[in-house]
Amino acid sequence: MEKKRFGDIADFVNGMPFRPKDWGTKGLPIIRIQNLTETSGIFNYYEGEFDERYLVRNDDILISWSASLGVYRWDKQDAVLNQHIFKVNLKNGINKTFFYYAVQSKLIEMERQVHGSTMKHITKGKFDDLKIPLPDLSTQKKISSILEQADAARQKRKQANQLTGQFLQSAFLEMFGDLSTNEKGWQVTLLGEVCGFVRGPFGGSLKKEIFKENGYAVYEQSHAIYNQFNEIRYFIDDDKFKEMKRFELNAGDLIMSCSGTMGKVAIVPSNIKRGIINQALLKLTPSQKILNVFLKFWMESKNFQSDLKMYSQGAAIQNVVSVKVLKEIKLPLPPLPLQIKFASLVERVEKLQEKQRESERELENLFQSLMQRYFGNYT
Repeated sequence: MEKKRFGDIADFVNGMPFRPKDWGTKGLPIIRIQNLTETSGIFNYYEGEFDERYLVRNDDILISWSASLGVYRWDKQDAVLNQHIFKVNLKNGINKTFFYYAVQSKLIEMERQVHGSTMKHITKGKFDDLKIPLPDLSTQKKISSILEQADAARQKRKQANQLTGQFLQSAFLEMFGDLSTNEKGWQVTLLGEVCGFVRGPFGGSLKKEIFKENGYAVYEQSHAIYNQFNEIRYFIDDDKFKEMKRFELNAGDLIMSCSGTMGKVAIVPSNIKRGIINQALLKLTPSQKILNVFLKFWMESKNFQSDLKMYSQGAAIQNVVSVKVLKEIKLPLPPLPLQIKFASLVERVEKLQEKQRESERELENLFQSLMQRYFGNYT
């Protein structure tokens, strides 16, 4: 099949070099990279004169080529384009949807060609030279229809999975009320009265030279942040483990990240590799008065997270305050049978979520295999 350079099938118009003094509150919105990646929904506006080629209309294809590489279809009102983003003007014989997916398929290749240690960036020349197979227009339309259907299926599955996660938050609020105001009048206790605390050892206790290739696991912040316990980087031997047994993790404990990315919480599953926490984690062991599932959801609530940030202010790199302060945080404590009822609901929903994640993986694999079939193995 004939292969064509991007530069032969489309023209790429770089946006205007706006300066902060050009920004206003009236006129057309200025499309910046953060408006495409949705890291910011805030637009600046421009009401001055500009060349028509910088005007972006609904369904135009845009490509960010600096700092963040990506391809997008504009779905909002008319706007004016900022620099570091290309507007694509396709030549005759090119289906817009086909081209959109062709660019997606090249993103990994484009990532490999970026230069600069602190910012992703690809030159227009390198972008122009990327090649794709180009069938006739009728075939392009057929391929586009297949990819659109596969893409829509995977996006719908992702949205459904997100809604399932939101359901548990809603169920928590429905069963226990707003715990920040204790609207249901539960008995109030101190966090230190319903669970045990162990802050990770001082950094000097776990110097890299003592780590082994195998042995007992050393659990880190990433295990709390990403709620996974399988990927282990560091290990200690039997003697070191016995010395630091106080920091051992047991099934049902909670761990919380304590430095930088604070307040991420995970429940320790029953099948983990035996090991200890490092200095950046806090271990909480619930008493018989409180279930770990209820405690986790409460610790992830805005109320607890706000308290955590308030007590931890002042440092250049945020670190969780002392265990002594954490133990004094007040907690409305619903009766245990209601906590058990919620935990049972969570268990059922998590089983459903696992099935949904498997479905999501299958749909993602299908989409990627189709992309590989139509655009792969071409440079």
